[in-house]
Amino acid sequence: MQILTIDLGTDMLPALGLGTEHPESTVMDRPPRSPHESLLNKHVMRRAFLWYGMLGAAGSLLAYFFAQIQGGWHPGLPMFGIGADLDPVYVRATTMALAAIVFTQIGEVWNCRTEEASVFSVGLFSNKQINIGIVFEIFLIVLITLLPPLQGVFHTCPLNLEDYALLAVMPFVILAIEETRKAIVRAYHRKSRNSATPQESER
Repeated sequence: MQILTIDLGTDMLPALGLGTEHPESTVMDRPPRSPHESLLNKHVMRRAFLWYGMLGAAGSLLAYFFAQIQGGWHPGLPMFGIGADLDPVYVRATTMALAAIVFTQIGEVWNCRTEEASVFSVGLFSNKQINIGIVFEIFLIVLITLLPPLQGVFHTCPLNLEDYALLAVMPFVILAIEETRKAIVRAYHRKSRNSATPQESER
């Protein structure tokens, strides 16, 4: 049920919002795509599953271990929940892992708005559809962790202020990491163009 929450609930509206994003101003500077190239090409697959998938997984694991450590676990001890999936520490840890996926998605949807340009160049909150999607997914994760009937269905529990403090930082960490990568890519492309210009003028 938690996987369905992500796939059908929290993912959908932000993804639809991305479909309304305007093209980057430098899109015409790039070479045209091959008409035979699929939309899910190797570059997109690597970026989605290896890069963003890795960042989301790291955030989820961090949140899971944060809850386990807060509950009293430390290396050398068996983790809470082994053989007892109703253990309150384990339930809180899995709830944190789920919530972390949702909050890392916020950073990732911001990052996906541009290919190379900084997202701040188009305005971090300028896409209203994405903003609505973000508010909806936060509302949904809060709802399924607070309402007792939904807690039973999704195997969740209420989170405290410390939990939400950690979760609130995650989108901005994801954003900062990707902004750094984009800056490196832009610098590399500028250097490539500058080195190519003298060669073309010599011809």
